[in-house]
Amino acid sequence: MDPFSSHSLLLLLSNLLLISSLRLEIIIFSAGIVILVWLSFFISGGEHALFSITPSELNKLQEKSPGTFNAVQRLIVRPRNLLVLVKTLQMIINVTILFLGAKIGVHLFHGSDLSWLWYTIEIGFFIMVLLMFQEVIPKYFAGRNTLRWTKWMGTPLYWMSWILLPFTEFIIESSYFIEKRFARPNEGQEEELMEKPEEQLAEESTEKQDEPLLKGILKFQNVLVRQIMKSRLDMVAIDEKTPFDHLLKTVRDTRYSRLPVYRNSIDEKIIGILYTKDLLAILQDGATREWQSLIRPAYFVPEGKRISELLQELQQQQKHLAIVVDEYGRTSGLVTLEDIIEEIIGEIRDETDERIEIDYLQLDNLNYIFEGKTTISDFCRIMNIPDNFFDEVKSESDSLGGLLLEMHGAIPNPNDTIEYEGFVFTIQSLENYRIKKVKVTRTTVDERMMMPAS
Repeated sequence: MDPFSSHSLLLLLSNLLLISSLRLEIIIFSAGIVILVWLSFFISGGEHALFSITPSELNKLQEKSPGTFNAVQRLIVRPRNLLVLVKTLQMIINVTILFLGAKIGVHLFHGSDLSWLWYTIEIGFFIMVLLMFQEVIPKYFAGRNTLRWTKWMGTPLYWMSWILLPFTEFIIESSYFIEKRFARPNEGQEEELMEKPEEQLAEESTEKQDEPLLKGILKFQNVLVRQIMKSRLDMVAIDEKTPFDHLLKTVRDTRYSRLPVYRNSIDEKIIGILYTKDLLAILQDGATREWQSLIRPAYFVPEGKRISELLQELQQQQKHLAIVVDEYGRTSGLVTLEDIIEEIIGEIRDETDERIEIDYLQLDNLNYIFEGKTTISDFCRIMNIPDNFFDEVKSESDSLGGLLLEMHGAIPNPNDTIEYEGFVFTIQSLENYRIKKVKVTRTTVDERMMMPAS
């Protein structure tokens, strides 16, 4: 055989093998991208489902799949941890997808002047794909099938939370550090004024009674809606299908002047606000109209809005009540004009307010019974402890019950105990996965802390 022909044949076979190898790598990289996009799709849908699941759906999940329920409750009790977990997973997936796309470009355009065009197209294409498969499509489907998506993704996300625990905890602790150091640039000025109110008031006012008002104004600028809103679970709202006689009974029992009206469930859709004074028209004309015709449009605001901004909006819109919604549009609670004003001037008591300011019972000098809905600030004031006493363990909760859920890391059972810095918290009762009553016991004695604040 001609040596030249043998050399040509070997060269041809070598080129064919190289081409086959390159094609195989391109196929593998492409398959990897498809798998990662689908994985991102399910993670995003699982995130939406876990943040949107309702108490009634959790009850169904507990009956049908107790194992998944246990995993889910450990995830949703710490929403910030869950959010960091999901964003971390999506970041890893996105970086890997871009890396695989770049590798495909290297194989296709190695040494070519068109490589820059490929990278431009790649970035634009993947942004579009990730937008569709990480944001739009999965959240649409998860919103329509919350329970099913929760069953699919609850356990996998729970195990991923353990795998990535060191990384996510580092991010969370770093975020807390940044919040405490840089979230309030005027904190030093505010603390100085708080600590020396007499000196400041001597210059600005001759009346000692102006001190609480001044403190309220200082805090007002940094307070968010979610800090003062009434929780969805504590709201009084009516179904649009409620019979008229039942509606009147609700109005008489609650004595509220405005009531939110919902369709299907309070979690999903508030359709408007009923002004109870408008019912007089129906009573006067013999109930010739359906009360639903009196429903007025509701005003919706996000949880993270500052109440200083909301106050201006309510004044401009001539509204007295706003429905608070989360990032997915679900009902979080409500806030009234009165709630906002009380942040400045203190509590405004009217005929619908309860006579007891804070619902708690002192058993003796060391033992107390508190409602789970008691705010952390009220608890600290009553127990004569600093406002920042729980800062090391507090995440996003504003109530004592929410704080204990964060500290426990799961939905507790009655008689479960949680210890922290000289206190033992014993869970006494729960309702809809919320802590209803808790017994508080001091384990250390300090004369300054023995007498609760009045």
